[in-house]
Amino acid sequence: YRDSDYSPPVIETSVTEKTGIVEAVDAILAHSEFLDKSRGIDHRNKKRIEDDIRSLLNYKVTGFIERKLGFTDRMDAWVEKIIRGEETPYSIVERFGDEIFERIRKIS
Repeated sequence: YRDSDYSPPVIETSVTEKTGIVEAVDAILAHSEFLDKSRGIDHRNKKRIEDDIRSLLNYKVTGFIERKLGFTDRMDAWVEKIIRGEETPYSIVERFGDEIFERIRKIS
């Protein structure tokens, strides 16, 4: 909204008193029209799609690491060390991160 004079209104509504409903619907429709004209919806949809792609890639890569590099077997031991206060998630990732990347380089 920074680049425009548009500011979404705040509409007071009450279902029990049956007030403001029509005004709220009108404001929602006006906001939707504003977003359509300003390309805001396209930007949000693009961002949402990019986030979905990143999440799916992250899932695939994590699964690959866990299956192919044998880190699934180590997970229980890491969790136990964290529970006992011997490690933190950050210390484990720091220590084994280089090993993960080195093993990936050898595979590729």
